[in-house]
Amino acid sequence: MVCSKLIFLKKKQVYHSNFNEGSYQSIGNVFILPLKTKLRGPAAQAKPDEDDVVDEALKLFKANVFFRNFEFKGNADRVLVYLLLYITDCLNVHFLFFFVDQIFLDIPFFSKKKKNRN
Repeated sequence: MVCSKLIFLKKKQVYHSNFNEGSYQSIGNVFILPLKTKLRGPAAQAKPDEDDVVDEALKLFKANVFFRNFEFKGNADRVLVYLLLYITDCLNVHFLFFFVDQIFLDIPFFSKKKKNRN
């Protein structure tokens, strides 16, 4: 019975970036990875039918966001972690604005409901 419980206690692996294997320009231990964009910039343009690093971050967000430790396998993992932190920050700001709107709707002065004065 103890052996069967130990099987379920294995550590789960985090998902690493697929761009670690490529040879990209690196600045400050961070790769400049191709992006799906029509604007010019330091990053190369990615092919429209392939995933870029932003697509990869959005797909791996749910799987990687709950891990406390993340071992970097390459410079693309640093970009992935920065993007995951940015997505988390955007979600927190959205939640904060939603929460503040709900608070102001509960205050009679700010509520949009008109009271009937008879």
